[in-house]
Amino acid sequence: MQKLFFSQQRILIQNFAIKEIICALAYNNTQDINQIDNNLTLPSLNCYNIKNINSNGNLYYGIGGDNCDYRQPIVINYNSSPYYAQRVFILPFQWVFQSSTPCPSVTTSISVNNLTPKSTQFQLTQYFNPIHLCDYYTSSIVYDNVNQLVTKISYYPGQETKYIEQLYILIFKCPLGCSSCDSGLLNCQSCADGYYLNGISCLKCNSNCLTCINSSNYCLSCPTKKYPTQQLIFMNAFGNLIRSDSQNYESPRYKLVNISLNILQTSGVYYPIQSDVHNDFFYWSQ
Repeated sequence: MQKLFFSQQRILIQNFAIKEIICALAYNNTQDINQIDNNLTLPSLNCYNIKNINSNGNLYYGIGGDNCDYRQPIVINYNSSPYYAQRVFILPFQWVFQSSTPCPSVTTSISVNNLTPKSTQFQLTQYFNPIHLCDYYTSSIVYDNVNQLVTKISYYPGQETKYIEQLYILIFKCPLGCSSCDSGLLNCQSCADGYYLNGISCLKCNSNCLTCINSSNYCLSCPTKKYPTQQLIFMNAFGNLIRSDSQNYESPRYKLVNISLNILQTSGVYYPIQSDVHNDFFYWSQ
């Protein structure tokens, strides 16, 4: 019960919603290898074993194996979309078996979306002499400044580790629409496609914009068959030039401008759509 209380306290001080925690390996519950989540992959078949220990009448279960090489990662597939992650926090409880102290410090690493791993050292929490167990459950590891949609988390428990008792993963997400934010998860620093930065918030673009800037109606890019204001201005200018030379179709200027217009307008007729401010979009008519 001491470990369970400790893990809960470590999570609570992160100001994290309990319902959003990924419990990759459940506490004191993984007694059957088939209980492992399908989204979690261990380094090799040598790691798909369960070992139980009895300490003061309490049973604990670890996943791994005497021949498991935890220098290779435990991989968790996860889809954080539409939320971008600011950081990923991992709290593991892991075992090293050796017949005497001192127990080693354990070098662990974490990678997110195959980014360059970040490492830290775990120090011994408790040694159980009768069963020769070095137990590590007071250390954690963080990958900060992720600023990506998370699809894959790789955790490397370290060379000496043979079994994992618990593995909690916390993904700290930026507000919806932010592609990066500060460590407090409140202030947006950049925005995902479909949003624009307004102070410290990301606001949604008009539905006719794929991306926008400064306001919801000022498109930088548009969905299929729609074009932004800048291109409309060019096309209208080319059209005006063509009309001004309508009586002189053989003039070099007419031919040059007409070729340029054809590059922009490859088929159909375009129609501006009026907004409250200016012409923000136009459609192709097929």
